[in-house]
Amino acid sequence: MKITLHTNSVNQLNLNIKNKILEDLPTWERREGTDGYTLYYHSTKSGQWEEDLFVKPFKKAEENKLNFYITKIDGQKIDFIPSFGYLMGRFIEMLIVHFSDQFDSLEITD
Repeated sequence: MKITLHTNSVNQLNLNIKNKILEDLPTWERREGTDGYTLYYHSTKSGQWEEDLFVKPFKKAEENKLNFYITKIDGQKIDFIPSFGYLMGRFIEMLIVHFSDQFDSLEITD
């Protein structure tokens, strides 16, 4: 599944999300993936989510879309449905609360 934000400012919105996570959201963190992409993960005191699932942004400027995919670490066995729903829900909540004025619509698709 993917989360798509429709916006006329793909690069700026992507940068704003990255900066907000780096500077102001203690429950979200970022790391660089082995493929050079930024990965976001939900940070908790217990560390339960930090090695399971990540949110990975992909820009499609020509389509005015910023897509986010939920990914996992290779070889990591996870309980897909609860983990996926939790992470996707929290990430969408963060997007709506902090960035709803920077995108026209949010879409969830397969």
